[in-house]
Amino acid sequence: MSYFLNDSEEISLIKFIAKYQYLSVNDTKYFFSSESYYKKRITKLIQKEFLRRTKLKLVLGKIGIEYVKLCNFEYIRLNRNAKYVERLMYISHLAAFYHNCNTVDFTPSFSMKDKVSLTITGRRYVRKDEY
Repeated sequence: MSYFLNDSEEISLIKFIAKYQYLSVNDTKYFFSSESYYKKRITKLIQKEFLRRTKLKLVLGKIGIEYVKLCNFEYIRLNRNAKYVERLMYISHLAAFYHNCNTVDFTPSFSMKDKVSLTITGRRYVRKDEY
C-alpha cells in the first residue's frame, strides 16, 4: 500500500479539512471528478490514516495532521465543542459547495477576523487597568 497521496484532488481535500476542521461525508463529492470512484478513494485515505471518520463527519487522521504540518498548509486544530461543531459543519458545507466554483470565492468569517487585536465590544465590563 502506498502511503502517498495520489493526486491533486486528494491533496485539495486534505487542505480543505485542515482549514475547516470537519467535512460531511456527503460533501466529499464536490472534491472529486468521478461520481462513483470517490467513495473508494475516501476509504483508502481512511485506511492510510490521512482521514478519520466520526459518525458522518471526516476529520484529519494522525498521518493527515503530520502531512499538513510537513507541507506547511493552513491547519486549525479540531474543536469538539458541540455547539460550535454545528456552526463549523454549516461553514464547511458552504465552502465545499463553492470549492470548484470559478465565479464565487468563499471566505469564512474566521479567516477575516484579526486574531491579534482584542474585541472591544465583547469586553465592555473589563476594567481599564486590566488592559
